[in-house]
Amino acid sequence: MSRLRSNIVSNLTGQGVVALLSLLAVPWYIVHMGVESYALVGVYASLQAMFAVLDMGLSQTLGREVAVHSARKPGTTGLLDIARTLEVIYALGAVLVFIGVAALADFLAYHWLKPVELPAATVAQVLWIIGLVVALRWPLTLYTGGLYGLQRQLLLNALLVGFTLLQTLGALGVLILVSPRVEAFFAWQAGVAVTQVLVTRWVFWRSLPKGRGRFSPLAVRHTWRFAAGMTAISLFSTILTQIDKVVLSRLVDLKTFGYYVLASTAAAVLYKLSFPIFNAFLPKMTQQHSLGDEEGLRHTYRLGCQLLALAIIPCALILAAYAEPVLVLWTGNPDLVQHVSLVFALIVVGNALSSLMVMPYALQLAHAWTRLSIVQNILSVLIFVPLIYGAIRAFGTVGAAAAWVALNVLCMLAGLWVMHRRLMLGEQARWYRDSLLMPLLGGGLALAAAQLLPVPGSGWAAWPLAVAALWAVLAVALALPAIRVRLIGRWS
Repeated sequence: MSRLRSNIVSNLTGQGVVALLSLLAVPWYIVHMGVESYALVGVYASLQAMFAVLDMGLSQTLGREVAVHSARKPGTTGLLDIARTLEVIYALGAVLVFIGVAALADFLAYHWLKPVELPAATVAQVLWIIGLVVALRWPLTLYTGGLYGLQRQLLLNALLVGFTLLQTLGALGVLILVSPRVEAFFAWQAGVAVTQVLVTRWVFWRSLPKGRGRFSPLAVRHTWRFAAGMTAISLFSTILTQIDKVVLSRLVDLKTFGYYVLASTAAAVLYKLSFPIFNAFLPKMTQQHSLGDEEGLRHTYRLGCQLLALAIIPCALILAAYAEPVLVLWTGNPDLVQHVSLVFALIVVGNALSSLMVMPYALQLAHAWTRLSIVQNILSVLIFVPLIYGAIRAFGTVGAAAAWVALNVLCMLAGLWVMHRRLMLGEQARWYRDSLLMPLLGGGLALAAAQLLPVPGSGWAAWPLAVAALWAVLAVALALPAIRVRLIGRWS
């Protein structure tokens, strides 16, 4: 359990620093580049997510194979062959990614996006550079998946923080000292990406048992079913998380799309809390299942779900309830905030619900059971695509955010009910009580009490916001059985 604890702390610290750096940099990016140029950063994020489908579940497959190997200690040759084979596949995939983005560049610039201030020719040029950055960064997924499986998460987070510093501070330096053009921004991103891939690759191979491994498709033949399931999950998850941006980029002008990207970027901070916990618990749960330790797995699952609630619910309550003052504190631009505060609050709610479901998803992956997620994602796409198109037509960016909330409510009610009928039988009621309703009640009461705080001046100052956050965290912690037992046990 000490390894799990250290992984959680290192992941949260690393992702927290990364999120803080990224969020602090965004207002400066907008100041120097403008909202329309920043919208192309959103296009870059969407393209990166869409081409991640070419991962074909291989990074998760490698992480799972490494975790199982660590638990059972079999011979190392097969593992090295798997790693080498997947690496070659990824290298070919990176080439395809660049070709794909380059082929789409003119169409997107001249026929899809609606630039007002930027010339379409400039947008097309930027898209070529974006294609290069996406291709260079794409193999990182494989190496980070392997390092998560090896539970080398402290080292991985140190690398992540270091390169994020280089990426954000260097980009600001380029915009301020060299050129405020978006082309210069992405040129810097390309340079950092190639350096990060080479360093992370070296660390990954140094972390494996000694040996070279060889390219052998036969080495991964026993993993094809899991990899195929992960590919399907990735495909439909990408559609669900990116379709709002795809439709919006077509129906609204590039500046309005930039406002939505800003709100979405800020709300994504919740994923910076949930994925570190997911990545820490998944190898542990996979090992426990492979060893047949079902009682230990049940305990780990409960703890993981409640830690997620402790991390997500207080933060989501604060961000949604005080969306406008939080965004003003972040951007320092009240006029900008008026365009994004409601959209931001709604996306926060949707992201919070989505984040709370990642531990049940980890349980499914630990059992190598991908069918439920595939079926759920297919049904979600069939519901969500027409829903979000109609919502955007009727209500614009607010409609897109509201549709995201509705989808996640449906998934939480239906998907978790089906999962708990097969895995962790008897845990469904406990999950809803201990990982959703009790934390919401405790955090909500703390937030309501915080409203009584005297606030100097006309708006929220920083200190009442911090006090409200602290109250919400403490209330949630005391509402979670596993956390409460640990806290009381430590101090008794």
